[in-house]
Formats: sequence, structure tokens, C-alpha cells
Amino acid sequence: MPDELSERFEERFSEILAYLDFLENVQTAVQSGVPQLGGEDGLVVTTLQQRILYSGVYLQLYNLVESTMTGCLDAVSKAAIQQAHWGPADLSTELRREWVKYVARTHVEMGSDKRLEKAILLCDHLVSALPVGPFDIEKGGGGNWDDSSRRSTNWFRSKGQQTLVQRCEKDRTR
Repeated sequence: MPDELSERFEERFSEILAYLDFLENVQTAVQSGVPQLGGEDGLVVTTLQQRILYSGVYLQLYNLVESTMTGCLDAVSKAAIQQAHWGPADLSTELRREWVKYVARTHVEMGSDKRLEKAILLCDHLVSALPVGPFDIEKGGGGNWDDSSRRSTNWFRSKGQQTLVQRCEKDRTR
């Protein structure tokens, strides 16, 4: 799993670097006059369009962070479940909520018969006192990280983030 996380990180990171190279080329075109794509008769890039292009970097960086965090949380939860035989009562309230959402499929559109079937499966699991099996944590709607959550998880200070910032700075100074 760590190799898979690293590969996904490196793939997205290389996309960001390619985008930064593109923006650098646009900036060079701006410095030599009105930027045009495709030669003299090509599409003119306006100042507003340039701003939109530059803001795309933040979106890509946010997606990289979100993807990396989601992958890490997924890997940790799967490893914890595989290493031990946890019962539902052993899970934290938040993790238990995610497990119930996964097993009962509470966030999936389905008919009442299917919904009842999933609820009975959950009930049978609890009555039989079975251990919690591997499950996926559903992605949220995105954009829900507030400042206090970011500070409490120290994700700005993580090694991966520092490495990303350092690499971006190094590549931008080339």
C-alpha cells in the first residue's frame, strides 16, 4: 500500500509540475507581448484567463493533499482492521459511524427491500458478535476542512507537505 500511495502522489505531483511549466510558458509569452496560443493567429489569452489558469495551481495542490490524506486514512483503517479482530464496540464513535454507513449502505440510493436487507445484515452482524471486516471510508463532499481541523491534524506540518513545498520551490527557481 505505501508504494501505491507513493505512486499516486508522484503521478499527481508530476502533473502539477507540468502545469507549472505551462504557466511559466504563458508568463514568458506575456512578457514578450500579448500571449497567444497557436502562433500569431492563435487564441489570445486575457488577463482574466491568466488569473484563472494561476488559480488552477491551488486546486491541483488541494486535490493532491485531499487524495493523499484519503489514501493514508484508508490504508491506516485497513491495516488496523486486518491486524486485529475488532468488534463494533471497539471502534471510536466516528469510525463506527463510517462502518455502519458502509455495511448498511445508508448513503446509497436503493429501494426499501434492499435497504431492509442491508439493515438485517447489520443486525445479524451485531447479534452474532462478528468482528468488523475491512471497509472503505466514504469520501465526503470535499472542501470541509476548516482551519481548526487542519491545525489539529497538523497536515500543514507533515513531512509530505514540506517535501511538496520544497520541491515546488526548487522547481520554480530552475
